[in-house]
Amino acid sequence: MFNGAESAVALNLAAEVATYFHAHIEVVAAGLAGPRSGQSYTTLRSVDITPDIDQGVFSLFEAWRHQRCLDLQPECVYRGLASTSLVVHNDTTESGVANRARLADFVCFAVEPGEAEIQRTRVLHSLLFSSGRPILFRPVRDDTKDAAIMGEPIVIGWNGSVEAVRAVTGALPFIQTSRLVQVISIGEKSVNAFDAYELAKYLSWSGVRAAAAGIAMEDWTGGDIVDAALDRGAKLLVMGARVNGNATNHMFQTLPMTVLMAA
Repeated sequence: MFNGAESAVALNLAAEVATYFHAHIEVVAAGLAGPRSGQSYTTLRSVDITPDIDQGVFSLFEAWRHQRCLDLQPECVYRGLASTSLVVHNDTTESGVANRARLADFVCFAVEPGEAEIQRTRVLHSLLFSSGRPILFRPVRDDTKDAAIMGEPIVIGWNGSVEAVRAVTGALPFIQTSRLVQVISIGEKSVNAFDAYELAKYLSWSGVRAAAAGIAMEDWTGGDIVDAALDRGAKLLVMGARVNGNATNHMFQTLPMTVLMAA
């Protein structure tokens, strides 16, 4: 959790997913001075708050939890309903944040476009490239911050790389719920359509009917993938991520839409 706007967007995104899948959300308040790093606050009321716990963060968490009708649940207790817990995590080093993320199926993260603070970039890079988990990444923008993704159209940016494979694997629960899945492969030759078609055939084994398209384009950039996804009405883009990769850098710099990325 960072500033109010970013935290609210990330929390609402997580709540949408958790409500759909009846999953548990661990909300990590990074950098707060709690009694013990990793402690989970699952039974606290506002009257229990001590100076060690940031009142603003707890108030935001409680307001969101009640709005989304999420029960507080102890860790490792699954009751078939969407639930949440608040965890204080004092280790905000790159390795500390990534280590915590390894204990989740995926991570929800939100950043305001044009965010210049280096800490945001370092945390995001750590989560994406060091946790081994996919990141559901959303920009804090009026046209995207409250947009639904469950059941909505998805575009998969496919190049056959290991990173793309990991992204598709992490996104499969979302892909299976989507009413429209399209696989796009962009490259210098039209033969990319065959690569996209092969992935579409693979997805059919999971009950997904996906359309496939190859786009032949010389000197393509990450912006071309995003434009193709937006032109097709996608609410979620699934793609692999590489350090200093063309499409990855474009996504970090412009944050044009919600994306699930994996490295």
